[in-house]
Amino acid sequence: MLALAFRGRTLHIVADAAYHGPALRSLPPNVTWTCRIPRNAVLYKQAPPPTGKRGRPRLKGDRPGSGAQIAAAAEWATHQVPTYSGKAEVKHIARVAGCLWYGSFHTTLVTVVLALD
Repeated sequence: MLALAFRGRTLHIVADAAYHGPALRSLPPNVTWTCRIPRNAVLYKQAPPPTGKRGRPRLKGDRPGSGAQIAAAAEWATHQVPTYSGKAEVKHIARVAGCLWYGSFHTTLVTVVLALD
């Protein structure tokens, strides 16, 4: 309701891991959603272009691998991150763009952010 009332503004939502699911498929375009994905979340690459053959084109691409395989292939950067205690801690962060989390966001591309202590 807030996103529809303020169409000219972007609404950034940060939620707990429990707040994901098929309801996120219909978010307005001015809403971003950040939540922790479960360990068993299945990620896919972007769907390939239509082949021109008969039948429905694919909605999902190939799987990029398990979480550990995605982390091993990611490009990591080191950042100083402020914490709740007020101190800055060193974290290693990687960004993997262009993933599909089909179960929650259907065919909307998401960005997965990986973090290590």
